[in-house]
Amino acid sequence: MNDSCRLLILEPDQALRLWLVALIAPAGHTIHAVPSLEVMGASLAMEDFGFLIADLQDDTAWVTLGKELDRLGFPPKTIFLAPAGSQGPTTKWPFPYMTLHKPLMPRDLMIAIATLHKGGMRLPEAPLAVHEVGALYTAPLALPFERLCVHLEEGRVIDCQTRTLRAGSQRIRLSLTESHLLESLLSNHGLVVPYEDLVGLIYGFSISRSEAAQLLRSVVTRLRHKLAQVGGATWIYNQRHLGYRLQIAPTPGPLIE
Repeated sequence: MNDSCRLLILEPDQALRLWLVALIAPAGHTIHAVPSLEVMGASLAMEDFGFLIADLQDDTAWVTLGKELDRLGFPPKTIFLAPAGSQGPTTKWPFPYMTLHKPLMPRDLMIAIATLHKGGMRLPEAPLAVHEVGALYTAPLALPFERLCVHLEEGRVIDCQTRTLRAGSQRIRLSLTESHLLESLLSNHGLVVPYEDLVGLIYGFSISRSEAAQLLRSVVTRLRHKLAQVGGATWIYNQRHLGYRLQIAPTPGPLIE
């Protein structure tokens, strides 16, 4: 079995949506993150997903989600992020699922994804081997690009799968290098990625930090110009003598709440 899958995240809160993408991206999954059932339905009409993570705000949302999935004929494995005290789906859910109650540790979510993806229905007694999760930047993994698509507020979309930025009817095409840079930063949203690590990810070779900063300068300038056209002029920060950070929304705390 391939350890990666096509994963859909339904998360109404933009900050947590971006944080979940950065949390899960190192596992190698293809991720599409949306804010609402309406956008989820439009996404499912265009492509198939094998996995759903749904953060639902109250018990009535289970019924609405179930009806929408049934209408679309979508049979995903599902992880529900539920408020404390919620019992999860009140009727028999037709697909494999787990319910995790908030607040929870990020590692618990990663274990649940790995367990359900491999065919389990309950969290294991012994810890699974999953990638470490922390608030500090660690050296990036060499993973395929064109895996991430995130819907933002005001109808804006970062779509690294098709190398485009969208805002309403506006479509802005990214070059291959611009898209790979943006996806590398998106995979580490809120964290400073050293210049030399970005060069290693994008170009596949190693150079010094000062050389990497110089090499990236022009592509960052072009990417900033394109992001500005969808309201993202200030999203990329340069930590002098260290690296770049993508910050679209505030970074949540250490728990999924």
